[in-house]
Amino acid sequence: MPLTPFNNSHVTFGKKHVIYGYATYIQSMTKISHYTPTELIELYPDAKKVGWTPTKIGIMFRCGLLVGFISGKERTSMILEVSFVELMEFYNSVNQKKDIKFKK
Repeated sequence: MPLTPFNNSHVTFGKKHVIYGYATYIQSMTKISHYTPTELIELYPDAKKVGWTPTKIGIMFRCGLLVGFISGKERTSMILEVSFVELMEFYNSVNQKKDIKFKK
């Protein structure tokens, strides 16, 4: 499998190490954000257009379609925003009649 750099950063081959643009990697890691299903519906109101509700998003998370974790105290699903957007893009590619836009 060929190695591809992260965000088109330069790849440096050392004796035993491969560096993928560490600064770019750290910058992207700080943008990771988790949201509850209700917050995701508020951020992406077009998800209602295809009939997605917070309950359905929670079920999709528990079935393994979305990445995240369950909050300890509140027992709520905390879903990674990137995985939600990727699932919406996949849904959009399968069902092109309902064109969903990803704008906050």
